[in-house]
Amino acid sequence: MRRTFFLTLLIKSFKVRKGKIAVAILAVMMGAALVASFTTISLGIGEKVGKELRTYGANILIIPKSTDPKAYIRQEDLPKIEMSTEGHLVGYAPYTYTTVEANSKKAVLVGTWFDQIRKISPWWSIEGGWIEDRGDIKSSIVGASFAKKMNLKIGDTIRITYIGESYPLNVKGIVETGGPEDDQIFVNLVTAQRIIRRENQIDAIAVSAISSESSAEAIASEIEKAVPQTKAKIIRQVTHAEEKLLKKIQILMGLVAILVLFASAISVMSTMTTSILEREEEIGLMKAIGAKNSKVISIFLGEAVMIGIIGGVLGYFTGLILSTIIGQSVFNSSIAPKHVVFPFTIIIAVGVCLLASLLPVKRAVNIEPSITLRGE
Repeated sequence: MRRTFFLTLLIKSFKVRKGKIAVAILAVMMGAALVASFTTISLGIGEKVGKELRTYGANILIIPKSTDPKAYIRQEDLPKIEMSTEGHLVGYAPYTYTTVEANSKKAVLVGTWFDQIRKISPWWSIEGGWIEDRGDIKSSIVGASFAKKMNLKIGDTIRITYIGESYPLNVKGIVETGGPEDDQIFVNLVTAQRIIRRENQIDAIAVSAISSESSAEAIASEIEKAVPQTKAKIIRQVTHAEEKLLKKIQILMGLVAILVLFASAISVMSTMTTSILEREEEIGLMKAIGAKNSKVISIFLGEAVMIGIIGGVLGYFTGLILSTIIGQSVFNSSIAPKHVVFPFTIIIAVGVCLLASLLPVKRAVNIEPSITLRGE
């Protein structure tokens, strides 16, 4: 009977003051929506941001473990490296370097895979075109500074000389990166290996993998286990920058959610205070006929809990829609809902309502029946 009476009071309170209750629920819903949305995004943002930041270059460099200048990585080990980074790999580009003469001038010749370069270094600005076929041994891409120095244009022929042998290469593209690439000559990996007579030998591999700083360590360790003759070095400037950016985004979202929750709490506090002011005589009468302070507290905190639950549930589903919109507009993909977000959102919503109700409830507890019922 007591439970039935308690529920009856709550329902009647909601019906009588449905306008004010609706405003409080709406305020809680807005705060809960941001909590649900930002929490969902924070839990799924790592991979999304990682994919976005991978466009800024490789974050792992694989080199021979031996310090011998003649040491190399075997090309047949590339599938092992690919398998050891499965699930994280964006792309990887093998490199072979050597110094040659190009039109009688010293230059660095770089052999690589251009389809992988386009994955790990999409910022490369190419005038002309890429070398599409890995078997194309007659084409080259030259750095912008080198091309300017040698007065080279698209379609020109550049003659590479190495240990007395000469190789003509067609200039298919001119690359500008603002880095050392601007002074280099790029050819297909197989072309460089033939010129320098080092078939199936690689000097280094640049790997772009989606990871945090801690998981990058794990990926590097897996690579070294898969190919013991190699050493995987993390490019810490890139990885550390990713970590810092991700944390800043999460902190920003957290601060916005806190501010909105604070506004929601003020709205709930205002609603509860108004409710207590309007019901002072009712509270005084309840106390006069024997109601304890604990009963008065339970009634108003019960209202706060109901507001929190209703606002939290509505806010959760609104937050899912909001997180989907943000995911599509920012990352061009949806962010999957996380099961832990629902109870977390409800707990936060109810907690905010309870905290916001403490001062109004304290006022209700301090009401003196004799004074209130005399109309003073």
